[in-house]
Amino acid sequence: MEITARVVRQVVLLSLLFLIVPMILFPERLGTPLAHVSLLNAAYEFLFYTAVAFLVYRGNSLPRLASIAAFCLVYRLALGAAFGILVVIMYSMSATIALRLGMFSYLPAVLMHIAATPWMLRPILSQIGISPRARRSPTDEWTTSEVPEPGSGTSEVVLREAKRPAFESDGLRETPRGREQRGDLAALLPHVDGGGFDRAVHYIGEDSSVQVAVVVDPEGLPLGRFARGAASAEDWAPLGLILSEANRQPLQRAGLGVPDRMDLVVRETRVIVAREEGWLLLVVAYRHADDFLNIRINQGLEMIRKYMFQRYGVKPSVGAEKSYV
Repeated sequence: MEITARVVRQVVLLSLLFLIVPMILFPERLGTPLAHVSLLNAAYEFLFYTAVAFLVYRGNSLPRLASIAAFCLVYRLALGAAFGILVVIMYSMSATIALRLGMFSYLPAVLMHIAATPWMLRPILSQIGISPRARRSPTDEWTTSEVPEPGSGTSEVVLREAKRPAFESDGLRETPRGREQRGDLAALLPHVDGGGFDRAVHYIGEDSSVQVAVVVDPEGLPLGRFARGAASAEDWAPLGLILSEANRQPLQRAGLGVPDRMDLVVRETRVIVAREEGWLLLVVAYRHADDFLNIRINQGLEMIRKYMFQRYGVKPSVGAEKSYV
């Protein structure tokens, strides 16, 4: 998790802007009174930041939303303290009084800083891996569906060059099925219109660190896609094939065979490429992604394998060791 210099400059410039504007107004109060220093006001402010975080970053857990609100509150108080210091410099006022005005009492500045803080901090939150909740299109309706059963013996596979499966013209469509009464976690996963590929990538995309998850065929055409925010699955799809082919020959010369998975970390971005017979899965996530993402990717791969077997009769090879890069 790295915060780039560009983002730091952006936040600093916005902070300066919201320091200069109330300085132009000071000491005019615009019809507002001087507020009293109160822990209750700080609690109300914290609740406001929590509500904004819940609306903008709904995909995150409650402790993370609380940490976002606390971060906003600390930043706003620091911004108010900086405003108080400017008042001391410009008006030769008592430091204690000026700091109290800037942080709690001078409402034109305090209210402006409170309203602007969540939006000024969005670039930094994005850099550390906290992204807004993605909007779903009307076609992404969730229902229930049968999904792969764990322990099917396909966790250990070797991937070899294979011919592309003969997909049907409507092969990416599948009729939703009712939920079967079984005790595994996979039975509770949703169905997304578009077949097993879309179900798998949307399941992987439920992790808030994932920006893109896409399944591509041997020619680089997307079979199932998920993208969060402004990310484009179509733009990322060819990268999986490029990375896979670029590493094939060096690894074969070293006697390691063809890799079935690659995990690359570049600055704040993590790129995972998993290869199977006739298709390839590419996942782009923030660098902070934890081990739960690996578990979700493995479950998504299992969903795709079972879908390929049920739909096209394509069985993965079993019993050989993996090559991992």
